[in-house]
Amino acid sequence: MSTANDTGDATTKIDVRVPDRLLEKIDEEYERRGDTSQSGAVRDCCHRRSKDVMIRKASMTTYSLTQ
Repeated sequence: MSTANDTGDATTKIDVRVPDRLLEKIDEEYERRGDTSQSGAVRDCCHRRSKDVMIRKASMTTYSLTQ
């Protein structure tokens, strides 16, 4: 099922199984950050991680171009 979010981007619902200990960590983190749901916390984590990866790739490209 796809829907549009606040930014107009399409979103798709997925089901994910995680080990209980990881779920406990997710719960701790989303409560600490003030997120409203587990899925919101996981979504935010995915966004942050993908941005980190893009930044690292960009800096590696910059580094290799200057060598």
